[in-house]
Amino acid sequence: MAAVAKTRPDAVLVPKISAPEDLAAVRAGLGEQLPIWAMIETCAAMFRLDALGAASANVGVEAWVIGSNDLARRCAAR
Repeated sequence: MAAVAKTRPDAVLVPKISAPEDLAAVRAGLGEQLPIWAMIETCAAMFRLDALGAASANVGVEAWVIGSNDLARRCAAR
């Protein structure tokens, strides 16, 4: 994350976000300035959307990106 932050991208797309703790860890690794785009592509994330929404507001997530192919594959396999 530190290497990514040094490149100063416009935003960072983070895959496989499943819990609020994931977002907190990403924010800690990137610092306070970079916008985060969180990929929602796990079954666990689908059951925690309310908590992910609250955490997203607190850590500066600017967008959620739905990984529909991964989401469909993972949830159908269960």
